[in-house]
Amino acid sequence: MRIFLFVDGWLGAQILKCLNDFKENIVGIAVHPNKFRNNFSEIIKNSKLSDNQIFTVGKNPEIFFVDKLNDLCPDVILVVSWTFILKEHIYLIPKKGCINFHMSFLPFNRGKKPNVWPIVEGTPAGVSIHYIDDGIDSGAILFRQEVEVEIIDTAKTLYKKQLHAFVSLFEKSWPKIKNNTVPYIENIREDGSFHLDKEFKKLEKIDLDKKVFPMELINHLRAKTFAPYDGAYFIHNGQKVYINIQLSYEEK
Repeated sequence: MRIFLFVDGWLGAQILKCLNDFKENIVGIAVHPNKFRNNFSEIIKNSKLSDNQIFTVGKNPEIFFVDKLNDLCPDVILVVSWTFILKEHIYLIPKKGCINFHMSFLPFNRGKKPNVWPIVEGTPAGVSIHYIDDGIDSGAILFRQEVEVEIIDTAKTLYKKQLHAFVSLFEKSWPKIKNNTVPYIENIREDGSFHLDKEFKKLEKIDLDKKVFPMELINHLRAKTFAPYDGAYFIHNGQKVYINIQLSYEEK
C-alpha cells in the first residue's frame, strides 16, 4: 500500500514511526510552513524519506504539489495533527480514502479544542480515526476510543492522555484499516457536538459579578490550564490577573 501523510507534531512523528515499524511504503509527507511546525526534526527522522519526498504545504496547496500528489498515486492519505482543512481535490485523490486523526470521541466535540469541552460540558473524551468528507470531522468512523477524564485533569493533562491513546489505538487498528476489514461506525452529527474557536475564546475571562457554582468555576479553570499558554483571567484594578489551576489526589 502506498501511503502519503499530512503530518505535524509529536503524534505525527509517532505515527510515522509506527508505519515504519510495520514496514509500510510511505511515498511522501506534507509538512507545515515554518511558523506552524511542531516536532519537525523528529518527523523528518521518523519518516526515513529523502528531501524530494517531503513537501512544505500551506493553507492553499500549490498546483505543483497537487500534481505531484496525483503522480505519487497514494492508496491512502493519513492526516495527523494537520492545521489546514483539505479541499475535495486533495482528499478524493487516494482510492482508499483520506483518513483523519481527531482528538475526540466522535461524534462529540467535532471542531476546535476537543480536549476542552469534555471538562466544561461533561461530554465523553477520546480519540477517533475517521474518513474525511465535505464536513468538519464528520466522515465515517473507523475506530474510536474513550479516554477517562479525571477530576484532577486539566486541558493539558487530558491532551497528553489523548495523544498516547491515539498511538495505542493506531497500533491496534492499522492492520484492519489496511486490509479494509473495518465495520464503519456512522458519525451522526445530531448525536454529538461541535465547537468553534470563538466559543473557546469566551472562556478567557472570568466575570466576578456572575454567580456560579464552585464546580463550574473549577471546571472553567481546568479547561483553561494549558501551560505555557495563559489561563483564564479576571480584571482587578483595571489589570488582567491570570489563573492556572493545579489539582492532585490526597496522598494515602
